[in-house]
Amino acid sequence: MGKPTYEELENKIRLLENKLQTQSASLAVVNTATEQRNSILIIDDDDSVRSSLSSYLEDSGYVPFSACDGKQGLELFDRESIDLVLVDLRMPEMDGYDVIKHIHKISSQTPLVVVSGASGIQDAIETMKIGAWDYLVKPIREMSTLVHAIEKALDHSQVVREKQRAELLLVQSEEKYAKLIETTSSGFWQVDKNEITTEVNYALCEMIGYSPEQIIGQPVSQFIDQNDTLLFNKIFSNPSDFSPKSVSIILKTQKEEQLHALFDIALILDNNEVSGAFAFVSDITETKKNHQLAIVIETAGAICHELHQPMQTIFGYVEMILAEMPEQDKNYKFITIIKESIDRMSKITNKLSNITNHETKQYVDQILIDIKKAAANECS
Repeated sequence: MGKPTYEELENKIRLLENKLQTQSASLAVVNTATEQRNSILIIDDDDSVRSSLSSYLEDSGYVPFSACDGKQGLELFDRESIDLVLVDLRMPEMDGYDVIKHIHKISSQTPLVVVSGASGIQDAIETMKIGAWDYLVKPIREMSTLVHAIEKALDHSQVVREKQRAELLLVQSEEKYAKLIETTSSGFWQVDKNEITTEVNYALCEMIGYSPEQIIGQPVSQFIDQNDTLLFNKIFSNPSDFSPKSVSIILKTQKEEQLHALFDIALILDNNEVSGAFAFVSDITETKKNHQLAIVIETAGAICHELHQPMQTIFGYVEMILAEMPEQDKNYKFITIIKESIDRMSKITNKLSNITNHETKQYVDQILIDIKKAAANECS
């Protein structure tokens, strides 16, 4: 047998590729069909009903499980992953009512469809009250009716599951948000569009000395200096002109003291409508005091600088006068007192000038104490 030609090898390779593609496509179809197949539990004491329903549902693409009574059905439900339950009402061991109650209690999102020979309206109403999703009467003459009920229930179940998942994610998100707010070192203050407090955290309560119960439900104006209350009025009267900002606000503490606070404010939107605002609050009272002290010190330094040169000039002239004036002169004593006073003032202004060269508040405070002592000693 001769060696195959290039064309023959190429044809064989092409045939193998086509075969592999066909097998892969078939495997993908099988896997997709398997993934999409829903499992259905049939609970009925009639063997023929169970058999016919199982065969039809399997041919329709479902994975059927069957049980001859309620007790066996619950055992299967606990053991297998069941997407939907078809249950008869009149059965030995455990009837359909008890099955519905039990499954609805432990898995309310699982669809329960009653398929029963009991055609009374009262039975249908009762089963719906205890957790059934639909009610079909045997014998089922059109299987399409059953398939429609199953598909409708499964679609609704999917919607319910997605809603529950979304609600769970929302709750988890809110819990994380609440935990973040409660554990932050900054204060947190939230108000509705009527400027009524809706939420605060522990840090804010500790900052102004009130309990959450004393703040929540109260207008924010009750805790803010009157001159700053207009800020919130402007926010809610013209929300379109507002952008997140930091503003300095004076708070009124429970001890009736003023507390300087920095509010980082942002609006709360609900369906693109402003429903309130929140702010992270920082106590900047010490910063304000330090800033004011720095202004005082800087001003004092500037004043001392301006006084220093004139006093040196006056001091020089006084010394010249004293040098030429005999001590017996009646004005000598008064000129000497003027010289001593100028000398004391010069020492005090020199010390005040030196304060501006120190950066830390602690050191500044110590210098101020030293100046007071020096001034007291010089004047005594």
